[in-house]
Amino acid sequence: MDKHLIKHDLVQGLRRKRYLFLPLLFLIPFGTCCYLSRVKEIPGTFLDFLISGFAGSPPVEISLYPPRAAEIPIGWLMSVGGCLYLNLDYILYDLMESGQQVIVRTGRRTHWFLSKCIWNVCSCILIFGAMMLMAVVLTVMFRGELNAGKITQISEEVYRWFLDSENISVSRLWLAGVLIPFLTVAAMSMLQMTLCLYMKPVFSFLICLGILGMSTYISVPWVIGNGAMGIRLILFAEYGTGILPSVLISAIVFIGSIIAGLIRFKKMNILENKVGT
Repeated sequence: MDKHLIKHDLVQGLRRKRYLFLPLLFLIPFGTCCYLSRVKEIPGTFLDFLISGFAGSPPVEISLYPPRAAEIPIGWLMSVGGCLYLNLDYILYDLMESGQQVIVRTGRRTHWFLSKCIWNVCSCILIFGAMMLMAVVLTVMFRGELNAGKITQISEEVYRWFLDSENISVSRLWLAGVLIPFLTVAAMSMLQMTLCLYMKPVFSFLICLGILGMSTYISVPWVIGNGAMGIRLILFAEYGTGILPSVLISAIVFIGSIIAGLIRFKKMNILENKVGT
């Protein structure tokens, strides 16, 4: 890999103005925690705020009578959809700015594309890092406890009582509430970037939003959005999705998107640059 390409993408790609919208991504889930903390007079913890970011909605359980209807998790859609929006179309933007000259001069299409993949993952890390920083700030503001291994009744209400704050391990909370949602968002972001090479960015964004919409009604691992809902994971809900299937589908989408994107990019006539216009 060309370190200069990676440096260029990290500097140019991670300082775009749209990252100023980061605080708005978690406005609803964090706002819910703030409201519960104030109303119930419970000083929430850092982990309470953190795992609320990608809580989502309970799985649809058609075996119940009456069946549990699907809920539209507006806050979750805002969080995941916002992550995808922040990572939208940088590959085409840089291609139009300086990418064409770099590729023509060096002939390293593979290195150029893989550098964008690295930027994509780093952008997701930045977003989740910002989410953690916001959780710290709100915990301090509401006089909570900066404890990364403890939750309170606030999380029980956010997760619809699917978890017991007294009998849930910290590792499971971090796995289902943070790590697997990160893997899922990274996979969907990579899918979106690859789709931008086949169609206009707005259509690739709408397709990913459609997948998120399907996830609210279909509680199965192969609808990848389920992996970004902590409440859907089998750790919290009997009819949720499993940890291993969620990780596997994210890995398949992530790697498959890179391969499909690389194949497409190698065949593109970058001088015409009709993709995404």
